[in-house]
Amino acid sequence: MLKVRIREHDEIVVFHLKGEVVVLNLQQIKIPFEEKIALGKKQFIFDLELVTYMDSAAIGMFYTKLVTLKKESGTVELIKPSASIKRIIVSTKLIDLVSIYDNEKDAVNALK
Repeated sequence: MLKVRIREHDEIVVFHLKGEVVVLNLQQIKIPFEEKIALGKKQFIFDLELVTYMDSAAIGMFYTKLVTLKKESGTVELIKPSASIKRIIVSTKLIDLVSIYDNEKDAVNALK
């Protein structure tokens, strides 16, 4: 089960995720993410502190969206992924497209 809460700090959109991010619930992230992009939002933070698992479909979606956003001068930052998720981020080269922060305040300040 995945819980998604979305907040905005001016032009920065923060997705707080809790649970497993897998192909069966990926639309809970993908649809609002695409809606925010369509509205012209280009700065995103994903709080992964409470994410317990991500499957390959989730990693693929993040990678595709990150590449698209980077081409449009957008950014995505991450907050506190678990050690296992961080290993996936590093091994899939997502780490080349994001920065990782310990808390929301630091991530928001980095984007301002």
